[in-house]
Amino acid sequence: MQAIQTKYHGPTNHKPSRISATWMESGKRVYVSWACELDVRDNHEAAARVRLANNDKFFDIVGGSIKSGYVWVLVQKN
Repeated sequence: MQAIQTKYHGPTNHKPSRISATWMESGKRVYVSWACELDVRDNHEAAARVRLANNDKFFDIVGGSIKSGYVWVLVQKN
């Protein structure tokens, strides 16, 4: 089973707020800028969908919050 973990990273002097999305199995990570027009959950979901990128034809994601962010599990589309 594949899963993606997303985590919020606040702004620094050099970078704006962003969300990291990491494949839990391999540790490969992408960063997605925070979108002010989205709420917290939708920002995390958007980042997970960017990480899912090329597999979105075959999978959808279902997720929920954890202490450090969100976890998204891949669910095969019918």
